[in-house]
Amino acid sequence: QRYVAIKVLHPRFQELVERDLRFMESAADLLHSLPFIEHIKWLNLPRATQNFGIILRRQADLKVEGENLAKFRHNFYGERNANRQERSSSICFPRPVEGWIDRDVLVQDLVQDATPIGDFLQDNTE
Repeated sequence: QRYVAIKVLHPRFQELVERDLRFMESAADLLHSLPFIEHIKWLNLPRATQNFGIILRRQADLKVEGENLAKFRHNFYGERNANRQERSSSICFPRPVEGWIDRDVLVQDLVQDATPIGDFLQDNTE
């Protein structure tokens, strides 16, 4: 018996991301073209928006996420243990299920007893 987690992107997700990026690019171009705000040009908003778009498009591709999980498993567990279900480390990366990795869908092992990394990143200082 194997428990899995299934990640599925909304059918219009890519379309909405592209729409939002086009809006950001238009706003960046407009601000960059204003002659009376020279300080804005120093920021090079069109280039910053372009770089942000590249990063966001890669993060919105579940095939890339599946490939990264496989790389993390290989790097942390070693070549011999990368495909094993049991963990040989206190750090856990879900194992993607071969044949079920696509741009819009990712099936991976369900890790039930792990502590999410976000729990370690919380700032409890006041």
